[in-house]
Amino acid sequence: MRVSGGSATAAAQGDLPTPLGARATAAAEAKAHNLLEVWPALWSFASHENVQPTNNHAERSLRGAVIYRKLSLSSQSEEGEQNIERLLSASITCRLQHRSLFAYLSELLAAHARLNAYRFWGVSRYA
Repeated sequence: MRVSGGSATAAAQGDLPTPLGARATAAAEAKAHNLLEVWPALWSFASHENVQPTNNHAERSLRGAVIYRKLSLSSQSEEGEQNIERLLSASITCRLQHRSLFAYLSELLAAHARLNAYRFWGVSRYA
C-alpha cells in the first residue's frame, strides 16, 4: 500500500501525519489503554457461572425509575433531581433486598435526627 509521498511503513512509524490528527490519536490511545485495564472484567462471565454476559437485569430494574423521571418531567432544581435519584435508588435497592422501603426510610430519618441531636448537644461520640 502506498501513501502519497511515502510508504505505509513510514506512516505507521509516525513520519507522516495521521489522517485524524495527533489529538484524535492520543484520545484513541487513552481509550485503548482504559479498555485494556478492564479487559479481564469484561470476560468474567466466561470463567464465573453466576455472572451474566449482559446487564439486562440491572437495566430492567431501573426501567420503572427512568420512565417515572421522563413522565414527571423531572424536578425544577438540582437538589430536587438528587432527591428523586436517591429515593428511586433506595426504592429499587429495597425491592431487590426484599426489604420494606418505609422501614428503611424510617430508620434513615431516625438516624439523621440522632446525629443532629448529637451535634446540637456537642456530644463527641455517636455511641
